[in-house]
Parts: sequence; C-alpha cells; structure tokens
Amino acid sequence: MTAAALGFHSARGIAHRDLKLENLLFDADGYLKLVDFGFAKKIESRTFTFCGTPDYLAPEILSHAGHNHAVDWWTLGVLSYEMMHGEPPFVEDDQMATFKRIAALDYKIRSHVPADAKDLIKKMLVTNPAKRMGMLSGAEKDIFNHPLCAGIDIDKMLKKQLKVPWSPHCKDPSDTSNFDSYPSMSSGKKYDKYLDKKHDATWEKEFGPICGL
Repeated sequence: MTAAALGFHSARGIAHRDLKLENLLFDADGYLKLVDFGFAKKIESRTFTFCGTPDYLAPEILSHAGHNHAVDWWTLGVLSYEMMHGEPPFVEDDQMATFKRIAALDYKIRSHVPADAKDLIKKMLVTNPAKRMGMLSGAEKDIFNHPLCAGIDIDKMLKKQLKVPWSPHCKDPSDTSNFDSYPSMSSGKKYDKYLDKKHDATWEKEFGPICGL
C-alpha cells in the first residue's frame, strides 16, 4: 500500500522525504494513509536540502550529493526492515554512529526473516540510487511484481476492495481515542519562554500562518 502511494507521487517527481511508521496512519476502513507532507517536494533533477528523520536518511542525503525521489524507496526498505525486526536497520544511541552505519551500509537481516522479504529489503537498501529497486526501468511495478508482493491485487487495493486484517473502531470522524495522549503545548504558558516573536514573520512567510500559539 505504501509502495503504491510512493509510486503515485514518484511518477510525478514528488519526493515525500519523511517516510516512517509515525507517518503511516490507518483510516476508518483499515487502509494505510501516508501523512505529513511537510518535507515533500517536487524535484525536477536533484535537490540538496538536508531533511528527514536520522534513522531513515538515505546515504545520498548524508553525503550532500543531491537527491531525488529515490530517497523514498530507500526509506521504504528501512521501514520494511523495521517491520520485520522491531527497529530500524542502522539504529544507534548516537546519531553520528547511525550516520556512519548508513554510509557503510552496515546492517544485518536476522535469520527469522523470510527469504522474499530479505531479498526485497536488500534490493531497496542499495547505496547507488540509480540501482535501487523502484528506480529501475520497471519503477514501482518492480516492487509490486516482487515475490513478496505479487499476491496482492494492486487495483483492488487502490479501490479498497480487499478485506483488511484489522480496522480501528471509530465512533465518528473526529474520534481520536486510537491515538496516544500527549500534553498540549497550547495549554498554559509553560513553553512561552522558548518562543521568540521576532521569528514569527519568517515562519509565516516560509510555512504559512501560525495557528495555536
């Protein structure tokens, strides 16, 4: 499902650039939705912005060599690994140690991972973006046709015609009971000392109107 979403956007030259578990949400029907397009960008050739989440960064972002939507296929490989192991492949307590492991392609797939899943992960976690699965001549269809995914009817999935294994219980569209509770930054003046009004105009110019502060 995530590959289909990335394929839709990559075909239009759009890179999401922050694919991770936190940005995959179930809708009321039990289908995944890709969210948070704050780092998304339409890329004609290459862009050089250093952005994303450390554990998921592609090596070409770390090297400042310039990147395109190939970074999303790398990150899908990281995400696939994480779903099989419970943690990302290059995770370390120290961020720089994580970056060194990414640059060195230093990861291990455990023996419990099925051969098809192992093969797909290895074909997406390729340092050279031009040789990464998703960037070859078949584009996203190479992933759809991979043995791990070949049993999925993509057309039916996109039309939400497949039976889902689980769906959330929602009382109404505004029901947030399936989300963890976090203290609101907007309650009280606890965080005011960290805010500097002189940056408000720049923020609004670059990111849009400020709400809730």
